[in-house]
Amino acid sequence: MLIKCPGCGIDVLEDQLFCGNCGYEMLATILCPGCAKKVPEKKEFCKFCGVNVKLELQLSKERSQAKKEEAAENIKSVAKGVGRAAVVVGSKVWGCLSILMVVLFGIGVLAFVFLLSR
Repeated sequence: MLIKCPGCGIDVLEDQLFCGNCGYEMLATILCPGCAKKVPEKKEFCKFCGVNVKLELQLSKERSQAKKEEAAENIKSVAKGVGRAAVVVGSKVWGCLSILMVVLFGIGVLAFVFLLSR
């Protein structure tokens, strides 16, 4: 079946990717996941290698979405681990500061008693 080229107006085959006269891209194309050649977006199967283009693209999208979700979960788990580490470090720091305060308070009390006894 013939269709008119929007670029120059000559007749071209409906499954032709480009106009042979002016080079206008006739059909929206996608790359075949099987052979990486341009195939019309509306076609289900690649005419070069026979791959079911629609199915392969859908599976590729699903795999990509699954990878994104897995990466998001990994980021969340790392963030939780960092949060836990911060709590542990924070509690150790506060524990050390508490001990230091007690020691300094004790030294202060001893110094005060020493000065009073003179």
